[in-house]
This record gives sequence, structure tokens and C-alpha cells, in this order.
Amino acid sequence: MTSSAPAPARQQELRNFLNGAFAGTQDGAVTSIVDPSTGEAYAQAPLSDAADVDAALRAAATAFETWRDTTRPSGACRPTASTTTPASSTS
Repeated sequence: MTSSAPAPARQQELRNFLNGAFAGTQDGAVTSIVDPSTGEAYAQAPLSDAADVDAALRAAATAFETWRDTTRPSGACRPTASTTTPASSTS
């Protein structure tokens, strides 16, 4: 009788989020994320270098140019009377 171990689950592939889309690193470098209790890798994460960080900062700066001029929707984040005034006490 042979025992069959369950097939290892496919490792999760993590990616950077840049310019509104998920992307890997420019050179394709990844590193394993390991569960310390089992020693088994369960995910691959991008191993970003200086070029990847520079690209992310450029994308953020570009996005900020349009985002900073946006207005909040009417009523968004507006405090209500119940959240701005303390409860009255009747003694």
C-alpha cells in the first residue's frame, strides 16, 4: 500500500501595483515567502530594486498631479451633529 501526500498548493504570486495595474519587477526578480512554522515557501514576492522604486515614485508623482485637484463628493467625510457634540447630561 502506498500513501499519497496531497499535492502541494500552487504558490501565491504577489506583484507590485503600479500605474493602476499589477506588475512584476523590471528584471523579474522574486523572493520566496516562507512559513517559519513549516519551512515551506507559500508565495513568491517581487524583489524590487532601486529602478522599481524609482518607477513607483514617478508613477505616484504623476498620479498626484491630477488627484490633488479633485474635490470630495458632496457630503463625504462630513461630520454629523451626533459625532461632533457630546451627549447632553440631565442632572
